[in-house]
Amino acid sequence: MTGSTDDDQYQQFKESAESTLREFARSALPAATRSLSGGVWHPYGFAIWDLRTIPRLGKLRLHVWPDVDRKVRPWGPRIHRHGWHLASLVLTGTYRDVLYSDSAQRPGSGDWRPVTPYRVETLPGDKRRITPEDGTLHIRQKERREVGASGMHYIPAGRFHDTLIPTDEFVATLVLLGHEQGMGSSAVEEQRLGPRIHQRSTLTGPEAERVLAGLEDRLHGSGRAP
Repeated sequence: MTGSTDDDQYQQFKESAESTLREFARSALPAATRSLSGGVWHPYGFAIWDLRTIPRLGKLRLHVWPDVDRKVRPWGPRIHRHGWHLASLVLTGTYRDVLYSDSAQRPGSGDWRPVTPYRVETLPGDKRRITPEDGTLHIRQKERREVGASGMHYIPAGRFHDTLIPTDEFVATLVLLGHEQGMGSSAVEEQRLGPRIHQRSTLTGPEAERVLAGLEDRLHGSGRAP
């Protein structure tokens, strides 16, 4: 019964998120992007702007992977999972990612590989503490996905994934981060690193101007989402 309730809640989130994202893209996105400044670099190389909070759904954000001069953290795990459901509308470009299955026990067969689990904690000042945990997880690739402009993509809470967008491609998504599902965020990597803290850096004025200008150019072209 619990699993059915969770599935129903996730489906309801997906349906509400799609209608909300498409309506915002049609009616409010141009004005919202013109008023943006600042922004922060995610360690995986995309720029983030917080737009607003949507009642009963979660946080609305803009994510942009520029096609030049991304700032990528040179260390630490990339495969990760969130403690919330995520839905996004691809505004321009092709969003690419891979989903993983995971197991606490070593499976008897298949292309599973052992990895170190890491706990990811949010700290004040846009910092993240990344701490290795005891034990080993096993993961294997479940699905590779490609979603073009105007398409929707979803990631349920607790699903390991990694974004695979080539550095010479420009991609932007309008994203809804749902409410916490009580499981926290974590990441995995084959290497075992000691505890570290990552400080997300703010985009400089020229960086923000370049990224947002690139987005505006593409939204006025054929790659714009409806």
